[in-house]
Amino acid sequence: MSSAAAAQIARQQQQQLLLLPVNTTPPVCVLVQDPSLLLSRLQQHQQQQQQQQQQQQQQQQQQQYCYDPAAKPKTFRISTAAAKQDTQRVLQQLRSILLQQRRAELEIISPPPPHRPTAAAAAAAAAAAAAAAAAAAERALQVEALVREVVLQNRDIAKATNLPLNVAALLRQQQQQQQQKQQQKQQKHQQQQQQKQKYISSSSSSSNSSSRASAVATTAGAATAAAVATATGEATAAAGAAAAAAAAAAAVDKAS
Repeated sequence: MSSAAAAQIARQQQQQLLLLPVNTTPPVCVLVQDPSLLLSRLQQHQQQQQQQQQQQQQQQQQQQYCYDPAAKPKTFRISTAAAKQDTQRVLQQLRSILLQQRRAELEIISPPPPHRPTAAAAAAAAAAAAAAAAAAAERALQVEALVREVVLQNRDIAKATNLPLNVAALLRQQQQQQQQKQQQKQQKHQQQQQQKQKYISSSSSSSNSSSRASAVATTAGAATAAAVATATGEATAAAGAAAAAAAAAAAVDKAS
């Protein structure tokens, strides 16, 4: 109902219409005679929300398992020397167990080559060692090919939600570490940029100070030159006056 209709009902029943502060759509309104009952109603509502959140968390945790952790795993063994029909039969059994959400373990067996007695000569021993190394490399390739086949056949049922909790936590930890490394790289880059800006500003200030010093030196040199020129002019004028006085004295002596 609308808020106006709810307020009218509250007036008719001589009760108070209280709006609960919960984030719901539509909002929750309560008719109460005593406002003190609102606290108990709120507590009940909060408890219900907490229970719902706990149930959702439990369901999410259960979905993170693709199997019952307490169940005993079913073990399968495949030999790299087995026929292709036998290998496909075991892989089909493994897939059916996984589709039933049961634990399964696959063990790949790579039997060693048959023992062949060799002569005691050094050449025969070297040939046997080379043959053993080649056989080991071939066995490793066979195991890798069989693992690739198992993964490709069960790719559609291998999802991220099927990982156990410890594996999911490990993946989250790796993501957090990668994010931290990226943040550290960004911080280092910012510090380097700040240092470059400081160096540029310091070099520009030093060049400005040197230009100011040269200007002061030029001004001082010009003032010194002007002072020397003034002193030289004054000395020349004094010498001329002295010479004129001496000539006048000589003329007076002759006249007498």
